[in-house]
Amino acid sequence: MTGKREAKRRDKTERVLQAAREVFSGAPFDSVTTAQLADRAGLTTGTFFRYAGSKAELFIYTYSTVLEQCIEQTRALPPSASRRDRILALADPMITATENQPGNVAAFQREVLFGVGSGPNRERALGLVIDFERELKTILDGDRDLAHALYATLYMAVVRVSVGTLKPEDLRANVEHRVDYLLRVHGD
Repeated sequence: MTGKREAKRRDKTERVLQAAREVFSGAPFDSVTTAQLADRAGLTTGTFFRYAGSKAELFIYTYSTVLEQCIEQTRALPPSASRRDRILALADPMITATENQPGNVAAFQREVLFGVGSGPNRERALGLVIDFERELKTILDGDRDLAHALYATLYMAVVRVSVGTLKPEDLRANVEHRVDYLLRVHGD
């Protein structure tokens, strides 16, 4: 009996996670309701909350993969890659996600950095944000100030897209320009 119960629990958990991936990939975080997520998972709202925790936790789980891709993509480059190429590779998945769903990366950052409460997905995502900054610092030979400046620049570019002061299709060129500027001012 325990094996069946565990299998059902795993199945429902996977259905909830799959529903979150599907719904959040096509809709802004703020417009998604828990009822939509429960319906997509084929569960009642009450059952859904047993497996989901909260909408924010599911959203954070879904978008944490973007930060994982950022780090993996950079580490996959050959050691001979330039600082610029490594920084842009690090930012690329975040830029792509923002181009595809303009407000969701900013909402992810907001929920992770400023959200209320805690949960395993939020804690994991905070670690990924720290890893992202560490990766920048490594690329920049330990220059913490430049790493912070580059992270803040990327973050603000994503926010600008989400509030409509930068077009999603202009994001990549904007980030490239700002990375070039910061590296040039820094003497690279």
